[in-house]
Amino acid sequence: MDKEQCLKLIRLYGEYRRLWDAQCPDYTNRGLREDAWRKISQEMNLPIAELKKKMDSLLGSYRREKSREKKKPNHRIRYLLFNVYD
Repeated sequence: MDKEQCLKLIRLYGEYRRLWDAQCPDYTNRGLREDAWRKISQEMNLPIAELKKKMDSLLGSYRREKSREKKKPNHRIRYLLFNVYD
């Protein structure tokens, strides 16, 4: 998945609050969450499993860089898509 596809995935994922916000009333509704993933899959023409795996990887990279930034405020951020999340 290239950078443009990653950006699109992050944007689409962000549009569905039920996928990432535990405070959202629909967060615990598996049917609605799967429906959101289905819509993202259709938009990107990629399988849901691949999209979920990629999103987990992107979020893991983001959390790792965020943690490094906290520990060392002068840390040079190496994660390409870091600023997209904030």
